[in-house]
Amino acid sequence: MLWHPAGVSVRSMNDARRRRTAKDAQEGAAEETPLVDEVRQALPDHPLELLGIGSVIIEATRPDPLGLPPSREPNETVDLDSLVAGFIGVPNAETTALLAVLAEMLEDADLRARCRQEVDARSHTLPRWLTELSDVEVYRAVRMTHPQGDHDEVLIGARLAGGHQLTCAVAIARDGGAIKDGFAVADSISNVVRTAAERNTDPETGFAVMALTDARSALEHGLKNSGVVLEPTDSWPACRPLLQWLTRCLH
Repeated sequence: MLWHPAGVSVRSMNDARRRRTAKDAQEGAAEETPLVDEVRQALPDHPLELLGIGSVIIEATRPDPLGLPPSREPNETVDLDSLVAGFIGVPNAETTALLAVLAEMLEDADLRARCRQEVDARSHTLPRWLTELSDVEVYRAVRMTHPQGDHDEVLIGARLAGGHQLTCAVAIARDGGAIKDGFAVADSISNVVRTAAERNTDPETGFAVMALTDARSALEHGLKNSGVVLEPTDSWPACRPLLQWLTRCLH
C-alpha cells in the first residue's frame, strides 16, 4: 500500500470525477460549467489544485481498455483535439489557465504548441507559476523500500516559479515494474520524506536518495508497464499525466 501523509491535502481524482470532467469537455467548455467553476476556485490556491484538474482532463481522454471487468463502468471520453478546440472556443480566464497547463502537460508536441499559441494570443492575467510553468525544476528523488515488500515507492520533488513545491509519489511493483498507485502532495519532498520517516515504525524500511536519471528510468519503465489499470484508486491513474510530465522534466 502506498504511504499517504496524513494531514496533507491530497487531491482526490476518482473515476466519477473523470467522467464528469469528460462530460464538461464534451459540452465545449461553456461559459459556466462545473469545470469552469472548479478552475476559478483552484486558481488562487496551491498550483497542485489546477495541475490536478489538468491531469484529470487529460486522463479523461484516454479510452478504456478492452475487456474491462463487468463491475466497472466505461468512462465517457472525448478526444484531445476536440477538448483543446472546446477550450479555445471559450476565451475566458479559466480556459486560458487550462490551456496553459495543457501546453506543458500534454504529450503531443503539436497540441502543446496549439495551446501555447492560444494562451499567448490572449490577455488574461495568470499567476507567475503558470506563465513560467515550463521552468519547473524536478530536483530531487527518493526511494522508500522494505525488504519484505512487494513494491518500492519512488518520490520526486518539483519546484515551480515563485517557490511553490509539490511531491509526486508512486508505488512500483517489483514483479513486472507496473505502477500500482500514485498521488501528488502540495508540499516539498523534504517535508514529505521527513514526515514519512518520523511516522515509520519499521526499522527495516529504508529511504535512499536516487540519481535523477535513475528515477526517470524507473518511472518511465513503470509508466510503460501501466497502460491498463484494472484497480484504480482515488488518485491513480488520474494523476498519471501529471507524473508523465514531471518524469519528462527529470534530467
